[in-house]
Amino acid sequence: MKARTCHKKHKELKYVFADFFELFVPLVAKTRPMKQAITGFEKDDDGHWRAILECGHRQHVRHDPPLTTRDWVLTQAGRDSRLGVELDCKRCDEEPLQQ
Repeated sequence: MKARTCHKKHKELKYVFADFFELFVPLVAKTRPMKQAITGFEKDDDGHWRAILECGHRQHVRHDPPLTTRDWVLTQAGRDSRLGVELDCKRCDEEPLQQ
């Protein structure tokens, strides 16, 4: 009889934890930056380089010394060396959770 009671409580705890993780895990995941790999580069209308991310969003990667030094963006070889590097996609971070 005692084993049956323990099994029942274990089952109830399992459901409580399942409910907790269903609510909590998406919140924790949303607080972490969304990393997306660079798949290519393009220039915007003002001639500034933007990385094309695997999610489809674009992110500027300017060389703007002394504030930002990214001299790799000035050459094709430099940009090619950054393909596959992950950036934090600010647009993905701002999008509401899909449930």
